[in-house]
Amino acid sequence: MKFADYERRLLAFIIDLGISILFTTAMLSVLGILIYEFRLSLAIKIFIPSTCFILFCYLVCCYRLCRGVSIGGAMCNVRIINKDQRPLRFKTCFIRAALLSLLLLSIYNIFYMFLLRTQVSFFDESTDTRAVERIPTENINNQ
Repeated sequence: MKFADYERRLLAFIIDLGISILFTTAMLSVLGILIYEFRLSLAIKIFIPSTCFILFCYLVCCYRLCRGVSIGGAMCNVRIINKDQRPLRFKTCFIRAALLSLLLLSIYNIFYMFLLRTQVSFFDESTDTRAVERIPTENINNQ
């Protein structure tokens, strides 16, 4: 089991955040089209909380249904597992996604990992999980 690099984990999170921002923008655009009283000023006010909520729902679903791999994780070859190398339980998925969806904690985590140059993040310590390199399925089939 090899820990995923800091840079790879950061890129995976940025991809997942970008996906959440795209969904939020699409959702707010549809609301602006369907609801006449929905103004740009309201959309700007609820953009960050909406993005956080969508990121939370997205991560819970990905971690639980895809065994610890989000779209960003799949693209960067990163998987989230428990310390004992078992798949994530729902409670762990929920807590980890809640912590990650709070953008201020995510920014704190970037500095935490960068300054300490550690492979174990604040979120890993909080939920007893680890981010490891995901083994592609074709490598498993060849062995």
